[in-house]
Amino acid sequence: MNKKNIYFLDLQQALTITAFIITVICLPLSIGLEFRDNSRWLLYFKLYPHLILFSVLAFGIVLISFNQAINLIIEKKKFIQYLLLSILTSIFLTYIEGTSDNMLLLELNNQAESTINDPPQGTIVQIKKTPEIIVDINEVIRGNKLTIQKSTIEEAIIKFRQQKDTLNQDQKQGYYTLMKKSLSYSTWENHKNFFSISRVFYLLSFLIMTTVSIISCILLVIYSKWEVRNFDKYINLLTLEFVIFMTWIPLRYYYNLNTLNLIFGSSNAIGHFDAFAFLIYPIYLTFLCWKTYENNQDLKRIGLIIATFIILTIIGLFFSQSINDLFGLNSNLTIWIVFWVPSLVYYFSQWLKTTSNLE
Repeated sequence: MNKKNIYFLDLQQALTITAFIITVICLPLSIGLEFRDNSRWLLYFKLYPHLILFSVLAFGIVLISFNQAINLIIEKKKFIQYLLLSILTSIFLTYIEGTSDNMLLLELNNQAESTINDPPQGTIVQIKKTPEIIVDINEVIRGNKLTIQKSTIEEAIIKFRQQKDTLNQDQKQGYYTLMKKSLSYSTWENHKNFFSISRVFYLLSFLIMTTVSIISCILLVIYSKWEVRNFDKYINLLTLEFVIFMTWIPLRYYYNLNTLNLIFGSSNAIGHFDAFAFLIYPIYLTFLCWKTYENNQDLKRIGLIIATFIILTIIGLFFSQSINDLFGLNSNLTIWIVFWVPSLVYYFSQWLKTTSNLE
């Protein structure tokens, strides 16, 4: 192995380890530590399982499979070019994600407070319809100003969940209007000192996940079996990566149909920014099936891949209560640990393989 290949291999391993540390360890750990005083970290895990729990329970397997697939590529110049393109695309998408409305609660620190001067009168009228059992309107509306405090937002969400069935439509709409203003990026963009440390790891994790999604799809297209050392293993690794990535789908549907509905009143299964994710995965599926057929015409395997994609989509769309019990607001740490065990076993087995190869 020449010096150039050794350098690339060392850099590749360093980047993979860094990505693993950021997404699998630092993201959940930063949330747990930053919001430990009021135990809000547990609420965030339950509200955003597509981001936090997916990172903890599954994304590490994706990274390891991705890294092993790269190792099988003979000439990596083409890969590097497409990787840079994928990173640039992901940076653009991450910028959009980081400046969009409907912010995550974990993006704001515990002391976050903002004032909206002279909001539209219609907005004030609407927010005033929020009942006192949800929020003290006098704390929010002060003259022609809206005072937004993160602690007030969180308490309102918890109370709204408990009282939702007893409220009329006008009261609900008042609450939704308050939440939309409270978690709008424009409300906080001039108060960046109230952004949390966890927001940094959230955006870095988003960047990494998006990059891996894009480049993994590209890997299925740009390399033939003659450009890879063991094409069967290469396809197996990208298949494993795809299947694990697909477990994100029901979690994202849960976020769209439950979390966003609870906070903003949204009932859309696919949000406007989801178009990218829900476009790239069917493309990934198509190329994976094509490459599998091209390699060994294994129709049974292709059928299983398609069935997995369809089943996970159906679960996300029509069995949100099951997701809620396992990973959402009705779930608990014990259930998560049970789902974490297979990942730990996988990590340990891969570590053993790595250490045995070094001996």
